[in-house]
Amino acid sequence: MLIVVVAALAAVALWLLGSAMSASRKKDAARRFSLLNLGSGDDSQRLPMRDGWRGTEASEIGGASGAGAMTDEQGGGSLRRPLDWSPEEVDWLLADTHIGRGWGARTVQTPDGPMVLTTPPFRLRKSIMNYRERSYARAVSVMLPSGYVMCPQVRLESLLTPMHPDGRPVEDFRNWRRRVRMRAVDFVICRLPEWSPIVAMEIEKEKSAKAFARDRMIDETLAEAGLPLIRCSGSPQEDWAMIRPYLKPTAARHGAKADGEAGKDANDSAGGYDSLG
Repeated sequence: MLIVVVAALAAVALWLLGSAMSASRKKDAARRFSLLNLGSGDDSQRLPMRDGWRGTEASEIGGASGAGAMTDEQGGGSLRRPLDWSPEEVDWLLADTHIGRGWGARTVQTPDGPMVLTTPPFRLRKSIMNYRERSYARAVSVMLPSGYVMCPQVRLESLLTPMHPDGRPVEDFRNWRRRVRMRAVDFVICRLPEWSPIVAMEIEKEKSAKAFARDRMIDETLAEAGLPLIRCSGSPQEDWAMIRPYLKPTAARHGAKADGEAGKDANDSAGGYDSLG
């Protein structure tokens, strides 16, 4: 009899323990995916939910009567119109009080499950180049013959296409991909209309030993791929003599006039811009 009582008490204890653990997991999941300031508990800043909203059919959007419109459960693939925000919701969306750390968070569905997405911590740059880079690019662009364009800050990954490993060790292949992924060159001159890269340009500056090693990797990679790389001084007048030879074969198709105009532009306009040196 005593054994039966002990077994019953043990079963009850295990059941209570399992219930407590289940409740704890549910509470933790609710806190993890909370929309309120990443778990702050302040309901006053929460965007009102629209659980009761139902979509409308195309006939309603077109102005027809909504008497025969099917609900989401009936129609399945019905055409929906955008939400009509209430004045309170518009005020909440336009308010600055919810912009900050943790505010503006919402739950989004991903292949790995739900995740909380907050306001991205970025702002738009006023320019993709600084003043000296803009001046240099403007001066060189004026010298280019018709059919060429100068592109700044081009990533090596945009210039190169990975080849089949073809027996290469996996680790070596990954190392090369990793080296190339985050590297970029200062400028690339492309030929239109294919936007084919013709020559890459790097502006020489004071560099550390680590920077020189990185540059050596860029030199060897582009040389193996067949893209010329010239190291410029930052002065349009001095650098044009190194750039121009790569443009001659294509410029010849435009006639001698294009090449002559390019030389004239080099003399007339390059001196009016600051160098990058």
